[in-house]
Amino acid sequence: MTFKELQTQAIRRLKEAPPPRSPENFDSPQWDVRLLTEYASGLNQTQLLLAADEKVPENVKRRFNRFLRRRLAGVPVAYITKSRCFFGLDLEVTPAVLVPRSETETLAEAVIESGDKNKPLRVLDLCTGSGCIAAAVKNARPRWTVCASDISAAALKVARRNFRRLGLEITVFKRDLMKNLPGHYDIIAANPPYISLTEMENLKPDLYEPEPALTDGGDGLSLILRILSGAPVKLNPGGRLLLEAAPHQMKIIRAKMEELCYTETGVLRDAAGRERVVYGNHHHLLSI
Repeated sequence: MTFKELQTQAIRRLKEAPPPRSPENFDSPQWDVRLLTEYASGLNQTQLLLAADEKVPENVKRRFNRFLRRRLAGVPVAYITKSRCFFGLDLEVTPAVLVPRSETETLAEAVIESGDKNKPLRVLDLCTGSGCIAAAVKNARPRWTVCASDISAAALKVARRNFRRLGLEITVFKRDLMKNLPGHYDIIAANPPYISLTEMENLKPDLYEPEPALTDGGDGLSLILRILSGAPVKLNPGGRLLLEAAPHQMKIIRAKMEELCYTETGVLRDAAGRERVVYGNHHHLLSI
């Protein structure tokens, strides 16, 4: 069997298989197979194209088929290959963290564009997980001071490894959101768990990602509302809060922001045209 035949057969199997009921259900079969073939063979895309008509070594075929069976079972590709590209950065991904999504790049880009790259701004990435947002921001804005926080010690181990490997100086805190968090910030960003418990019930049969990274165990808004209430005392005057959330939550979140005296609120759409990021500025501190 040649590499081309192996990939064609695998693509057909993925197309014919029922899609997993999982948040990690956005990669095309062609993309999945390409990544799995690269990982199984150790060859890059160009090398695979040149080797298309060559026979696949038996050990490579066995590895590939093992990976394909896991993917057919619904395991995210990133957990199989142990990596995900996010904002041009190759990040380590393990089952301790949420798989970075392409839509989350909307949040990273919004943070990067929220301040002058030449000013020494302070940025906080809450619920950092793999550290994807913090890493993207620090890589694009090296003069900024970037901090990353998460309640999960296992997730922070992954984030620290990513920062170290990428050569990014990012301070890490293990905290429950902003509780006992030191310092003040010009920008606070967060991609908190925002899937409701009801929605989670439909995902659980094929769920491989850590549940606490996806849901708050309630309506999907409790952690978001805690961030909205707590951020003003951690933001410098005129500072900005940016949150990733689900499209159907935007109206509620924006109304709450305005109730809490955030100004210049707005919503940004992801590449698929869905409302994905909500933001607002805060000009004075509140007593919480």
